[in-house]
Amino acid sequence: MKKIKWTEKNLERAKSLELGEYLKDIRSRHIGVTQELVAKGAEIPRCKLSQWENGIKTPSYISIKKLAGYYLEKKIITYPEYYAILKLHDNTVNNLGLQNIQNMK
Repeated sequence: MKKIKWTEKNLERAKSLELGEYLKDIRSRHIGVTQELVAKGAEIPRCKLSQWENGIKTPSYISIKKLAGYYLEKKIITYPEYYAILKLHDNTVNNLGLQNIQNMK
């Protein structure tokens, strides 16, 4: 597994992506890191990971922490990226909640 060096440029890139795009970006930057490998290591179903990466569904907070924790443990990401994932998750959930409230009007 080839590690891509984390830079401030990558952190700025994270701010411009949706959660799913960012998750896919992290995984695809590392040679040999497949959805199957990540799902098994993070103990989540591969189909769920695929849905998250493609923006079909949003993971629960517990699930996103498991996934980010796995990436951190395997040194695929660093602490700034770990917190960026959690922040993107919070923003996604907050935006979904706001959209649901607006749709109720």
